[in-house]
Amino acid sequence: MKFRVGKLLLAVAGVLLGGAVFAQAYPSKPVTVIVGYPPGGSTDLSTRVIAEKLTQMLGQPFVVVNRPGAAGNIGTAQAARSAPDGYTLVHGYVGTIAIHPALYGAKLPYQPAKELTPVAPIASVPTFLVVPPSLGVRSVAELIAMAKAKPGQVTYGTAGSGSTQHLFAELFRASAGIDVRPIPFGGSGPANVALLGSHINFMFDAGQVVQQVAAGQLVGLATTAARRLPNLPDLPAVSETFPGFEATSWHGIFAPAGTPGPIIDLLNAKITEALAQPDTQKRLGAAQMSVMTMNPLAFASFIREETTKWASVVKATGIQAD
Repeated sequence: MKFRVGKLLLAVAGVLLGGAVFAQAYPSKPVTVIVGYPPGGSTDLSTRVIAEKLTQMLGQPFVVVNRPGAAGNIGTAQAARSAPDGYTLVHGYVGTIAIHPALYGAKLPYQPAKELTPVAPIASVPTFLVVPPSLGVRSVAELIAMAKAKPGQVTYGTAGSGSTQHLFAELFRASAGIDVRPIPFGGSGPANVALLGSHINFMFDAGQVVQQVAAGQLVGLATTAARRLPNLPDLPAVSETFPGFEATSWHGIFAPAGTPGPIIDLLNAKITEALAQPDTQKRLGAAQMSVMTMNPLAFASFIREETTKWASVVKATGIQAD
């Protein structure tokens, strides 16, 4: 019995030592970081900021590869099927990680809880309700009045069917009791371009639209944060019209399930270090992103809570993905 226990302890020690050696050698070649959306949106920006920092810190290129389509599901599924060796990572956000399991059900080509390991969060992102100046709308109340006067004719843009823009807008639609029509695009960047061109009527989009509002290219009606933002005190919160309304996004880095723990811990530590640097915070802050830091276990717990929350919203609104 003692002999067997001794062999077991040696085996465990070997696994732990092997993992530690693996982590020390990592990375020994370029790392691919998949983004499931086109360049230009907050998902792409947050990932590139972190990829640049990891490249500097770890001495190997962290190469961002855009794999847009299906509201981020194509790129995320590709990452989930990749070898769990730390050389393929993926951007994950509230949509692809916490919303889509309830939205797509068995049709979702990956299972976040089983096939992806949380590495580290990057930032939380308030979303803004914006319209083009040509619409002639200057408040949430005016937008609702227009939608009620023209049922089914007012359109809103999304980064794809089932994206956060889609879900946030559907939550707004249900709260306001209006009939509006979604127009899906291949990412928030293309949808934003359509909004700037007045090809759609409104959109819920992330921080980059703040600069467009300041430049007069768009009109900001409200934020989806729980209350007004300290740096934008004149912008109302949707919750001022519909108490309890809150819809914020978050971004993070994930790895295929089975990626060695020492590599996950190393990446988490380096990402956390990067997020503490003033230049990183400045770049993210310019897009209205607030830094988030958690260890992998805390991040996993946070994701479980978010998944439960958005599953209830999907059920309550009756939203369906194509």
